[in-house]
Amino acid sequence: MITEVNAATLANAGAAASGPVGSGPASAAAAAAGRTHAYARDAVAYDADAFLRDAELAGERLSAIVRLVIFSTLLALVLTSKVDHHHEQFALLTVAAYGVVTAVALVLAWRRIFHPALPYAYVTFDVALVCLSVLLITRMLAFPPHMAFAIPASAMIFVVLAHASMRFRPVLVAYAGTLAILLMAIGMLVMPAPTAVAPFPPGPEHVDLLQSLLHSRILPFGIIALAALALWATSRRTLEMLQASVDYSRRLGNLSRFFSPRLADRLARDTGREVASGRRQHCAIMFIDIRQFTELARDMDPEQLSRLLGEFRGVVTDAIFEHGGMVDKFIGDAVLAVFGALRPAGDDALRAISCGVGVLAAVEAWSASLTLGGKPRISVGIGAHYGEVFVGAVGNDRMLEFTVLGDAVNLAERLERLTRIIGSPFVVSGNILKAAGPGAGRVTWVPVSETAMTGRLKGVDAFSLNTEKRELPSC
Repeated sequence: MITEVNAATLANAGAAASGPVGSGPASAAAAAAGRTHAYARDAVAYDADAFLRDAELAGERLSAIVRLVIFSTLLALVLTSKVDHHHEQFALLTVAAYGVVTAVALVLAWRRIFHPALPYAYVTFDVALVCLSVLLITRMLAFPPHMAFAIPASAMIFVVLAHASMRFRPVLVAYAGTLAILLMAIGMLVMPAPTAVAPFPPGPEHVDLLQSLLHSRILPFGIIALAALALWATSRRTLEMLQASVDYSRRLGNLSRFFSPRLADRLARDTGREVASGRRQHCAIMFIDIRQFTELARDMDPEQLSRLLGEFRGVVTDAIFEHGGMVDKFIGDAVLAVFGALRPAGDDALRAISCGVGVLAAVEAWSASLTLGGKPRISVGIGAHYGEVFVGAVGNDRMLEFTVLGDAVNLAERLERLTRIIGSPFVVSGNILKAAGPGAGRVTWVPVSETAMTGRLKGVDAFSLNTEKRELPSC
């Protein structure tokens, strides 16, 4: 059962039909893995954009409320300014237009209607109407156009810029700042000065000219530019943090399927290249399979079977993570575990053997609790080998899988099969015992008879665990 499922899984990753599974497809898998990082980067960008669109849709209501406050403030400023009948009417019409935009924004926000172009349309109306209102109020107060920034109403320009930054679109903030500077500059040039100008403190002619040029014609635009730059930087930084957060959450979700929480978190904080790139290296491979699962499944309904598999996978996964291993995949009632896939270490083989012994003990304890409840006893077979494999993400743009490929994987699976023939729960190769070093000797291993070694196992040194003396090796 394991062989059929595993072969299908590896075929989906681009395995060849001939030869041992994983020995031929490594180059094809490496080519496929070469496209992984670019695809992952595109997927992150897509996820971040979708997240930001959802956030913008949810934030439009707040934005509409802020716009309502701006409208109320503009209306109050116009109504409380000195009356110049002709320009007051224009100012009131301008504020009324802003009120119409505000009403439309409120309706669209509450009906959850959103389009990416709407923020730009809103900002255009906001900046244009606020700038026009400021210029008209300046005229109503009998100030010359270049003194527009001297009235309190000019502070509304900065409010509108801050309002634009609520959407976390740096380009939108830059657009709002540029538009405000252009419109105010054009308005000051084309708006005629009033016949009766409000008095200003007298002073020497050259001082008045310099102060007028610096304080009313240059500095205000520089301050608007600086404010827009600060808001742009804040918006850009926030956007980068959101994208990094989406990227991290996506990677952590994917890696948590394979690695312990601590290792998954550490890898998720990396750039992702380490996971995406493929390479050949030596790893310890371990297959774990439930004995006589077909007979067990025959007597269970789907809900019971699903619950049993869930508990089994939890027990095995805990043991694997405890020993620093990676769950490559679940294959029905079987589990493929790898040690040293991303961070090879000198004790990978020893930790795999230690994990195998730990799995036997954990499953035995779990099975005992099942039998107390009247459920059937569960036992497993484990095969482990140490050898060269291809490690990396394989697949296509629609489905990617981080896995290991190679003849070493096949050999570990065949060693697991051998446990059923010789009646031992744990069979390992001579390679993994040699790689584990003296630590593997803390449990007793018995050489498997050559007569049991058939097919791919011919010529392979295999050893079975002596169940009469079992001690968990220290790592």
